[in-house]
Amino acid sequence: MSSLSESLDNSTSKKSLGLAIGGHRGLSILQNLIKSSDYRISWILIPDTLESVPESLALLPSPIKPFRINKSVELENISQKITSVDILICAGFPFKLPKSILNKVSTIGINCHGGKLPSYRGGSPIMWQIINDEEFITLTIHELSSEFDEGDILLESSLLNDKALYIREVQEIVNQEFVRMLDIFLKNPEQYIAKKRAQDSSKARYWHQRRDVDGFIDWQRMNASKIYNFVRALATPYPGARSVLCDGELLRIWQVEKDEVPICGSPGRIVKLSDGLHVTTCDDSSIRLVKFGCSRKIRNGEYMFNHKVGVL
Repeated sequence: MSSLSESLDNSTSKKSLGLAIGGHRGLSILQNLIKSSDYRISWILIPDTLESVPESLALLPSPIKPFRINKSVELENISQKITSVDILICAGFPFKLPKSILNKVSTIGINCHGGKLPSYRGGSPIMWQIINDEEFITLTIHELSSEFDEGDILLESSLLNDKALYIREVQEIVNQEFVRMLDIFLKNPEQYIAKKRAQDSSKARYWHQRRDVDGFIDWQRMNASKIYNFVRALATPYPGARSVLCDGELLRIWQVEKDEVPICGSPGRIVKLSDGLHVTTCDDSSIRLVKFGCSRKIRNGEYMFNHKVGVL
């Protein structure tokens, strides 16, 4: 039987981890790390927006209590309360980590970023890749730096952008892929650190974080394929794509189908057929509304507008 001192030695020999996590991505990674006997989680930072206690956090050993962060300025004070760790893992954490936190890391701090770098720096990279109709959705584990998404690239993975999948299904696949990538990295971090490569800043592009107000469909400029990708990128669990009817009534759209035989005409015109509502788009194409919400009945022949067009 192992002695108490031997057990303590085994515990302290494990690599210590600090976590800065948020959203389903961060919680998926946390749940996987809790199951592992190869690492020792020293502390966790989570945004205060996680209102309830997720199942993953409930599984934590009792000495570990997450630090809840409401504002980025709180991180400076927290840096005085946390211990040094071998590796810091950031995934879905919405705040910029100050140098006082990064200085607590002896080996490396890494971030699980849902986009290809440097071309998809910034916010909502998975959404943007779907909207932009990329052939692949690329995920990156990169070194944390003093600026968002600028650190050296350590590991990449590309997933086929399956046009049949909506954002929730894509995110579930992405979350599990990050768990796999992180397992690979943590088995031999020194190998990936030795092979890390700097980003080509001349190819850098920053994408802003998407908000609900960015979800209006531009019927006059977007064809059926663009609208389809736009809708599936903004579907549940997000509020959906938006459109405005002639009286200012707001319409939410969560699912559409591209018409195999298009209905042509003025962009944004609603055509009611036996199989439901269709909307004409630019480039002589059309889509059928499959899942949508509106507080009133939509009339045949009326038009949909985006937020840039004045209400009639």
